[in-house]
Amino acid sequence: MSPDEEVCPLCQEANWQIIGEGDWHRDSMAADLPEYVKQRLDVLFNVWYPKSDSVRLTYAVCRCCGFVTYLPRPTNEDLDAKYRHLSQTVKASHGAEVSTAGSDREKERSRLVYRHVSAHAADGFKSVLDFGGGDGRLMHAFLAEGCDCTLVDYAEPALEGVRKAGNTLDELKNEETFDAIVCSHVMEHLADPLQMTRHLKDYSRPGGVVYIEVPMEIWKRPPIHSEPVTHVNFFTRSTVRFMMESAGLTVLWCVLGSHHHPLGHRTAVVRAVGRRDEAQIKARPSGCGETEMLLHPGLREYVQYARVVPETMWRRMKGRIGLSH
Repeated sequence: MSPDEEVCPLCQEANWQIIGEGDWHRDSMAADLPEYVKQRLDVLFNVWYPKSDSVRLTYAVCRCCGFVTYLPRPTNEDLDAKYRHLSQTVKASHGAEVSTAGSDREKERSRLVYRHVSAHAADGFKSVLDFGGGDGRLMHAFLAEGCDCTLVDYAEPALEGVRKAGNTLDELKNEETFDAIVCSHVMEHLADPLQMTRHLKDYSRPGGVVYIEVPMEIWKRPPIHSEPVTHVNFFTRSTVRFMMESAGLTVLWCVLGSHHHPLGHRTAVVRAVGRRDEAQIKARPSGCGETEMLLHPGLREYVQYARVVPETMWRRMKGRIGLSH
C-alpha cells in the first residue's frame, strides 16, 4: 500500500506529509550493536521482510491530526508475528531484562501513576485494570491503598496480590468494568491504538477514568531509531488528546512529563487522564501544528522540553560548547 492510500489510524484520513526516511540493512545484524537492537532487526528481516536485504521506511505526519508513524505500517498480523518470534528468544516486555518489579524506581513510578489517577478520579476508585503492564508492577501503590487490581498482559507471573484475568481484553467478562484503567507505554506498539482506546473506555465504568502514558519521541527530527520494530506510533499531547476524545473519553488532563527509562536515562512522555461520560464527545483534529513545532522548535518549545528533560538539554549544551564531562 502506498502512502497516498494508507489512512491515519486516528483520523482515518490519507493526507500525509513526508518528514524523513529510515534505512536498515540485513548485514548490520553482524555489527557491534546492543543485543536488544539485534533481536529487533532479526524480526525486521526474518519475520516482516524475509526476502529483503535492506528496508526503507517513510516517516510521515498526518496533516489532519498531527499523528506520526512510518509507512507502510505493520499490521496486527505483523505485530502478532513479532511477539511470537520474540517470545521464543527473549522477554517480549521492553526492558524486562534490566528492570525488576520490586525496584525502588518501579515503586516510585507506581506511586506517580497512583497520584495522577487519584487526582482525577472524582468519586474515588476501588477496582483497577492494568492493561499491558507486564507483571503488574505499576500496581504496587494501588495495592498499598487497598485497591482490587486486575492485570491483562502476556507476561507471567503476575505481581503478588494482582489478579491476572488473561492475555487480552477479550478474556475479560463482558460485564466487567473498572473504576480506573492504567495503560502505560502500550499505545506506541499497537497497529490500531484508537480501537484499543475505545475498548479500554468500554471496560471503564460510567464516570471511571482511563490513564494513558506514551513516550514523546518527536524532537528536532523524525523519530527514526536504530530499529523500527519496537515503536510504530509516535504521539504528541495533541494526538493523545484527539485519540482519547475520538474514543469517547472526556480528557481531564494531558501534559508533557518525563519518565525514567529502564536503562537509566530520562525520556519525555505524554501523560493523560480521560473520563467516561455519558455525553457525546466531539473530537476535532487540530492539524499538525504541534508536531511541526516539535520538529522545528523555537525558544518556547526548548524551555518546555528543558523543564521535563533537563539532563538531555544539558548534554546537548555540553556538546555545543565542547565540554566532555
